[in-house]
Amino acid sequence: MARVEIMRAPQVQELANVGQEVPPIFICKEEDGPSPFSIDSNIPIIDMSVILSPPKPSSPSWKDARNQEKSKLKAALQDWGLFQAVGHGISEDLMGSMRRAAKGFFELPLQEKMKVGQGHEGDQKKWVEGYGHDPVQSPDQILDWCDMLYLQTFPENHINLQFWPHKPCDFG
Repeated sequence: MARVEIMRAPQVQELANVGQEVPPIFICKEEDGPSPFSIDSNIPIIDMSVILSPPKPSSPSWKDARNQEKSKLKAALQDWGLFQAVGHGISEDLMGSMRRAAKGFFELPLQEKMKVGQGHEGDQKKWVEGYGHDPVQSPDQILDWCDMLYLQTFPENHINLQFWPHKPCDFG
C-alpha cells in the first residue's frame, strides 16, 4: 500500500475563535460550481429493513423491492456519497443518547477536543482518526468548513480507543 502524505490544516474552531480570515483551503471558487447540497437538498433515503430482511422465497415482490432498494443505495453512494438510513433497527433512545454525547463533545473547549486530535499519534498514520478534518492530500484541495470526530468502529479489532474522548463521560 502506497503511503499517502497527509498535510495539516487548521481546525475550524481554532480559526473562528481568533477571528482569522478564512484560508483559501476552505474557499470554493466559482469555477468549481456550486455545492450539490445547495442545488438539491433531497438527500437519498434508504430503507435498510428492506435490504437486510431475511429472504422470502415465496414472495417475488420481496425480491423486487430488495433489488430496487439496493439500486437506490448504489445510486446514492455514486451520486451523493451519502444517504439517510431508515429502518435500521436502532432505537430512538439510543440515537438520542448518541446525539447528546456527540453534541457534548463538540461543545467542549478546543483544547479538550484536541486531546483526541488527529495529530495525537503523529503524521505517520495509515488513516486519519480522532478530532480534526478530512485528510489534506494536496495544497489545491478544498476542505469543508467543519471539524469532525472520526472513529473506527468496525471491525472490532480496528477500534483504537486512544482516539475516543473521555469527555463527556457517557461518550463511549
